[in-house]
Amino acid sequence: MKVNIILPEFGLTGGTMVALRYAQAFSNYGWDVMCYAPRLPYFKPNKTKDVLHIIHRLVSNYDIKIAIKTCGEFKYAEPLKITNRSVRDADIVIATAWATAYDVVKLSHTKGKKVYFIQDYEIWQNEKLGKRSYSLPLKHITIARWLDDVLVDEIGCDHCPIVYNGVDLKTFFPDNTKRDSEKIACLMMHHYLPKKGIDIGLRVIKKLHKQYPDVTFRMFGKNEFVNKPSYIQYYQDPSISTLVKLYQESDIFIFPPLTEGWGLTAIEAMACGCAVVGSNVGCLSEIGRDKWNAMICKPGDEDELFNGMRMAIEDHSLRKAISDHAIETAKELSWDVSYNKFIKCIIDIKNNT
Repeated sequence: MKVNIILPEFGLTGGTMVALRYAQAFSNYGWDVMCYAPRLPYFKPNKTKDVLHIIHRLVSNYDIKIAIKTCGEFKYAEPLKITNRSVRDADIVIATAWATAYDVVKLSHTKGKKVYFIQDYEIWQNEKLGKRSYSLPLKHITIARWLDDVLVDEIGCDHCPIVYNGVDLKTFFPDNTKRDSEKIACLMMHHYLPKKGIDIGLRVIKKLHKQYPDVTFRMFGKNEFVNKPSYIQYYQDPSISTLVKLYQESDIFIFPPLTEGWGLTAIEAMACGCAVVGSNVGCLSEIGRDKWNAMICKPGDEDELFNGMRMAIEDHSLRKAISDHAIETAKELSWDVSYNKFIKCIIDIKNNT
């Protein structure tokens, strides 16, 4: 089978990495896979931003190339934009973000049956166009039950197949020898999107630092951390090995998003044995059980997040129980299971006229 995968302009995000994982899985299955990443940005707010966005796009494409070299055996192309001339004929063509859905729907039927792989309710950049993308005549596959419910209830879509994102258990696993219960370390991801709730997380960390000055606070992220507090250790664009070490050496992972499609970092942290304290969104709304495999709070509720963190810091037995259950939960989310489910979905779409 020939499969075309259209990547968004956003660079090497978690969602793009998931799409590349499926590209590799399809290739391993014996399919002919081609990924496309357009060079031109989808939006042009003004000339200055447009130039900066094109530069960002070129840098992002470089990041994608590096990722493909390390794990990819599929084909890759960088056309200026997605058109019938730049995309080959195939059996299936997959949009991987809302902006790419508009490209895919315009393609000829010879480019493949049209699929929309939905990893979040993407309405933060352009709510009108984001919502409209879910009404386009594309077959949906999504990553979470909550997403399927939103698409049905708010957009009027039919229910669609749900394939949970997995976790690489060969990479992300616990190393309890690196933990010291007498000296607690907390970890949080840094991100520039407001929906990630980082401002809330930082305010909670500030209060926790005052109350527990001996607790270590670390963060990691792709971009520079401007105005970083002195009591936070920051790791910019860490390698996978460094990221795994951060998870393994942390007792608690802070997960404060206001909304989230899935939240790969939370699952990675659970697989490494962190006690996750975070919002009831994304993966935690699907597989999280409060005070069993995570400490769960209302999205955006700073007091609940603070109290959950305080309980996790002070109660060693609770923290250890959550860590143990988190590891077992993560083991049920193998990527191999996800790959097999996604492949079956694609085969069903291909065979159904």
